[in-house]
Amino acid sequence: MAVQRGGSPDGHPGFVYTLDWADRPVVDARMHWVMAEALAAAAVLGAVTGEAGYRADHEHWSNLVELLVLDTRTGNWHHELTPEGQVGHTTWTGQPDAYHVAQTLLLPRLPVTGSLAESVARVVDGVTASG
Repeated sequence: MAVQRGGSPDGHPGFVYTLDWADRPVVDARMHWVMAEALAAAAVLGAVTGEAGYRADHEHWSNLVELLVLDTRTGNWHHELTPEGQVGHTTWTGQPDAYHVAQTLLLPRLPVTGSLAESVARVVDGVTASG
């Protein structure tokens, strides 16, 4: 539902930050963490369900991140984009938190568990998702 409502409702790529009750953009900025959460959800849902649509969403959004969100100068992500894909500064200037980016990069490579910490612990401890 979130993809249909918040993904490109104004015709520009990416997820708007806020919609009103009629699904019209209120804050049309594209925040890095919203894309990170979408990528993480698609990775986990694809792994759990095996549905190709989730893998396709993950690939599409990964390409969008590489094209627009990745700050090639620093290797981090831009915190905010305008609807047109330019770096925005409405919220603040500077780089975003590392938590969302790290989680998004790690989750597709980890076994699916109840939490990111548990998934990392299983890999560190040498335990597989089935065992």
